[in-house]
Amino acid sequence: MRIAVLMGLAMLMLAGGARAAEPILTLGRPDAPVVVDEYFSLACSHCAEFSAQMMPRLRKEYIDTGKVRVNMYDLAFDKSGLLASALLRCVSSLRVEPMMTALYRAQKGWTHAPDTETALAKLAAFAGLDEAKARACMNDKTVTDALTRQSDEAVKGLRLQGTPSFIVNGTERLYGKRPYEDFATVFDRLLASGARAASVAPALAPSH
Repeated sequence: MRIAVLMGLAMLMLAGGARAAEPILTLGRPDAPVVVDEYFSLACSHCAEFSAQMMPRLRKEYIDTGKVRVNMYDLAFDKSGLLASALLRCVSSLRVEPMMTALYRAQKGWTHAPDTETALAKLAAFAGLDEAKARACMNDKTVTDALTRQSDEAVKGLRLQGTPSFIVNGTERLYGKRPYEDFATVFDRLLASGARAASVAPALAPSH
């Protein structure tokens, strides 16, 4: 399976000066007929459950077989989620996915810690970041402001109903904690109909 990792807060320009956010991580072949835009928060417990319980099977059955591509967009709605997303953007591209897994596995610890920043800074060692670098990343106002804006615009522009949210081929929507069969049903129907890939990225207002 081809895995493309798209890093940073770089944006793709759209008509009229609006910008489309790039996913933090993309899994699957670029020519897959079904595209899933996943909107998640690193501080979301249902997102962590999806990553641990659903993604391995979906990956084996649909992503690794070239049927589905997943674009993953991280949103931040509270301080702990914002700090975690900011930290993730300091990680090298090859370590993004394993760092996400580590953050999800340790989620209860850092989201409930008296000092979230310190708890996350300790986890950063997993990705090869020292504590000083990790703290600098989490306190980079340019990054946190962009993440906040991206999250707000994604919710408003796409009318998301919380995390995780999944938009399949630009039209089909799945929200929250769903069984594997719900995803399989949508994917199989689209694949059988000869669907063509489509993606809906959040439109962001131009930065000033």
